[in-house]
Amino acid sequence: MTANQPTSTTLHHAIVKSIFSGDTLVIKPLTRTSANDNEQRISLNYITAPKLARLPTNANAGGGSVDEPYAFETREYLRKKLVGREICYTIDFQIPQSNRLMCTVYLGKDKETGENIIESLLSEGLVELRQQTGARANDAKYQRLVIIDEQAKANKRGRYSDQLADVHTRNVKWTLENPKQFVDEHKSQAPLDAIVEFVRDGNTVRCLLLPSYYFVTIQLTGIKCPILKREDSSTNETNEPFAEEAKQFVDTRLLQRQVKVILDGVNNQNLVGTLLHPNGNIALHLLKEGLAKCVDWSLTLLQPGWREKYRATEKYAKDNRLRIWKNYVAQPGHTDNESHASSDTSAAAANGKSNDSSTKGYQVNSGDFL
Repeated sequence: MTANQPTSTTLHHAIVKSIFSGDTLVIKPLTRTSANDNEQRISLNYITAPKLARLPTNANAGGGSVDEPYAFETREYLRKKLVGREICYTIDFQIPQSNRLMCTVYLGKDKETGENIIESLLSEGLVELRQQTGARANDAKYQRLVIIDEQAKANKRGRYSDQLADVHTRNVKWTLENPKQFVDEHKSQAPLDAIVEFVRDGNTVRCLLLPSYYFVTIQLTGIKCPILKREDSSTNETNEPFAEEAKQFVDTRLLQRQVKVILDGVNNQNLVGTLLHPNGNIALHLLKEGLAKCVDWSLTLLQPGWREKYRATEKYAKDNRLRIWKNYVAQPGHTDNESHASSDTSAAAANGKSNDSSTKGYQVNSGDFL
């Protein structure tokens, strides 16, 4: 399969996991085999989307790249429409050098009735139609896209509008200079809107705060999930039991979903907070599934009423011997709580520090039901 040799019209089915950019999707095949068990990227044929800013790297320590105009709007258009939804697609061709699959994607199970995503993006004026040459220029599918693009231009949609490009350029703030001050400023306010952009493990995520566009690391208040080995570790670290399952539990439910964030405190320069999905508090769901346990130092940071719910939910998982509690044995005459945090630990938590060694040294590399 090469760029000069189109593939068959075989229709593939998948769930969209995330949107990498305005013309590239991360998907998980619905029908899994040993050959396609993992997630994969597919690109939308015929179009080029504006480029999103990327995280700073060691080679670019001064700051990350910046969005091109309409890049974030295009990403958001696809995120709201596709993440967590079923799509079907045909592979038009593959670029040999990169193995990049160029596809035509439809929302839903049937391409005859499903929304053509390439056409939708063009009609909104969000992407550029790549000019075709030779036989491809006379292809009926391409000719239809040319008409849609001309209509968007005539209607001044998206990038064809008269608005200044700067109005449609997101200004991402990659770091918080003073996390504690930021938390103090927002503690008395309503929960913040955010998009979960990356899941490090079961209780650590990276979020884009809205509308400020701060890109922050958030540890879930009150809980601790099994530890995943660090990707850049040179030691013989291994995952704790159920660590990968805890990560996948959060990943499939929250990645690139919009959530509400209650900021509760700071730990080692990371924000500590509660994530509220429209269908519930993700920490409580992790506790209920036996994929997390309560930790005293950050339970003290929870808002009134939550602490009791966390303890009761953890007890449910213990009583049912779920996952991390599969070998749990209740001790007669012993209260079903871990030893309470000392006043020193509580004070440390309030000042943005903890004695929980498992939370130290985290570095996150940067992805609808509960």
